[in-house]
Amino acid sequence: MEPDPVLTTNPYEVPEIQNLLTEDPGSPPSSTLSVSGLTTPGRDVFFALPEELRSVIAMYLPTVDVLNLRLASRAFWTMFNNQQFWASRFRHSSDRSWLFEARHSTETQNWRWLYRRTNNLRRDFGLQNRARVWNLAQKLVDVLDFRWVEIGVNYSPCSDQRIEVSGEMWEQPVAGYSLFDKGCRLFERHRVTIPENLSQISVCSLLLGDMSYVTGLKFTNAAGDICQIGYWTASEQSVETSGLRGFKLAVGSRGIQALQGISSKSSTSPWIGCPERSPKTLRLDMGDRVADLDIGFDGCKIVSLSVYCQSSSPNRTAQDGNRLRNSGMWYPDVPEQTLCLNEASFPPKEHYLSGYKPLFWTSFGGPGGIYLRNLTRLSVIWGGGGIRRIDFAYDIPVPSEHRTFGCQAPGEWTKAIDFAIDGAGGEFINAVEVFQHYPDEGYPWLVEEGTVVAFKATTNRERSCFFSFHSDPPSSLPFLVTASPGTAITGFYGSQRPHDGSGITALGVISEAIEGM
Repeated sequence: MEPDPVLTTNPYEVPEIQNLLTEDPGSPPSSTLSVSGLTTPGRDVFFALPEELRSVIAMYLPTVDVLNLRLASRAFWTMFNNQQFWASRFRHSSDRSWLFEARHSTETQNWRWLYRRTNNLRRDFGLQNRARVWNLAQKLVDVLDFRWVEIGVNYSPCSDQRIEVSGEMWEQPVAGYSLFDKGCRLFERHRVTIPENLSQISVCSLLLGDMSYVTGLKFTNAAGDICQIGYWTASEQSVETSGLRGFKLAVGSRGIQALQGISSKSSTSPWIGCPERSPKTLRLDMGDRVADLDIGFDGCKIVSLSVYCQSSSPNRTAQDGNRLRNSGMWYPDVPEQTLCLNEASFPPKEHYLSGYKPLFWTSFGGPGGIYLRNLTRLSVIWGGGGIRRIDFAYDIPVPSEHRTFGCQAPGEWTKAIDFAIDGAGGEFINAVEVFQHYPDEGYPWLVEEGTVVAFKATTNRERSCFFSFHSDPPSSLPFLVTASPGTAITGFYGSQRPHDGSGITALGVISEAIEGM
C-alpha cells in the first residue's frame, strides 16, 4: 500500500505558499444574498452599534458564525467585503492561522480572496499537511506556558507504608507497543508533607487532546503558609477544606484528572479538575488525618498520587465487606453504600484492589429498583471473546445508563440470547450464577483472573436462562449470588478489555433492598 502523499509532504516548507501570496486575485464571488424583509434597520438592534464595533464583534467569532449572523442581521452584511475581518481569519487561533507567512508578507493582500483560495478543495498536499499538523500542534501550545514550581516543600517521613492510585503505568517501553495509545510513564517522584491546619487545596490542570489532567498541587494552611509543587500556570482551581483524611480521585489511563478532599467529618469537597468520563476511586480515603504524600509526574502532569499511612491508622479500604467498593476504580462513579456488591462472589476481587484496573457498573433496576416492574427482557450478546454486551429492554423510556452493560457492539460472528422478564407482573431476578474459567495459558491477566464463560439468571418464578457462547463451556468454577428476602438483583459490575478483543472478563452482581419485595 502506498503511503498517503499528504502525510509524507513537508508541512513547513510548502512552495505553493509563496505563489499564493504573490498571485493576482481572481474575480470575487457574488455577494448577492436574500435577506428576510423582517430584518429591517428599525427592528435590528445591531444597527445601533457603529460599524467599527460590529467589525470587532465579528473578528471574535468563528467564520461560520459570522456568515450565519449575516443571514439574521443586515447590520453584518458589510462583513462580506470587510478586508479587516478577513485578515483576522489568518491571525492566531483563527481557522487560517496555519498560513502564518501571510501575516508577515510585504505584499498587499486581498484577504477574502486568499481565504477562499485556501479552502479545503483548493489545497495541495503541502497545504493539507500544514493545516493538519498546525491543528495538532495547537493542543500542545498550553504546555509551553507551564513552569515547574516548588514552594515550601518539605518531607518528614513517618512511615514507609503507602497506598497508591495511578494511571495505567508503563514501567518501561514494551516491544510491539510502539504507538503508546494508552497509559503513562513515571519520570520522577516527590514526597511532600501537608501543612497542619490545612484550609485550602488548589490544583492546576492541562487539557491534552479531549481530556484534562491535574499538573500540580498546592496546599494552604490557615496562617497562609503554602506547599506547592508541579507544573503551573496562572489558572488554578481551589476548594476550602479542613481536617483532611484522604481523597476521592478521578483517574484516566494517562493520569490524575480531578480530586475531592475528604474531611475528618466525612464531608466531601467539590471536585477540582475535570472528573467527567473517568473512573473514580476512594482508595485514598484513609479514615485518619493525611500528612504525607508521594506525587508522581511525567513530563507535564501528575500520573500517580500516594498517601503514607501509619500502621495504626484505621484505613477504611481494609474493611472486608467493602474492600472492593473502597479500593476499586469505578466507572461512572463509586457505587452507593445502599448497593450490595456481593464481593465474596466476585472471583477476581483481589486483582482489582490495586493498580489501574477499572470496573464499570450498570443498575438495570434503576435507583431503588424503580424500573424493575418495567423490565421486559435481557439480551446477552456473545462473541468469540466472551460477553460483549448485555442489553435491557423496558416497556417505558428509561435513561440510557440503565439500558446497557458493556461497550462492544454486535458483529457478524456474535449471537444474542434473549430472556423475557415479566416485570409488570412482579417477576424479578433473584439469583445469578457466574461460571469463571481459568485457562492454563494466555495473557498474564487472563491466567490469573480468569474469564467469564457462562452465567445463569433465575427469577422468583423459578424460571432460568443459561447464557453461553459455547454449547459445552470449558471447565469452570461457579459462583452463586442469591437475593435475600426483601432484596432483588438490580445490576451488574465487571471489567472489559475491548482494546484486545476481550469481552466482559469479570462479572459481579449488585443487589439492594427493595420496598414491597
